[in-house]
Amino acid sequence: MSNAHLRLATEADTARLVELVRAYHASDGIESDAAELPAILRPLLTDSTKGRIWLIDFGGETVGYVAICFGYSIEFRGVDAFVDEIYLAPAFRGRGIGTQALSLAIDAARALGAHALHLEVDPDNAAAVRLYRRGGFAARRYRLMSQVFTQGARA
Repeated sequence: MSNAHLRLATEADTARLVELVRAYHASDGIESDAAELPAILRPLLTDSTKGRIWLIDFGGETVGYVAICFGYSIEFRGVDAFVDEIYLAPAFRGRGIGTQALSLAIDAARALGAHALHLEVDPDNAAAVRLYRRGGFAARRYRLMSQVFTQGARA
């Protein structure tokens, strides 16, 4: 397995996070405005009740990030969490780094009191589906549906 590790992001990491988020959004066709991203990221960097962002470090370099946001579920009997975004720079894929980062994020969510961890995946992204299945995620019979209330957000 790789020697990747997660490092809790702080406000000092905002510029690097903006770069990584922009790269992820560009690769996945998500509209985002670099000028708005610092304000969007700030609650996850300063308010632990909202969630956390970890940077994925490998070989002394920051190569990605994982963002987990918290919610509450009657079905899951308490706090649940959502892998809102996970991104690994393309040059670092296929080395086990994503697998290790996801495993560490799962452990972190559990340690932070989450009773369940959810994520969303494009079923046509075979590599991501394999990664998530290896991580213990399984499709449920439900389909995520969204109603977006903010301008520019994607459902």
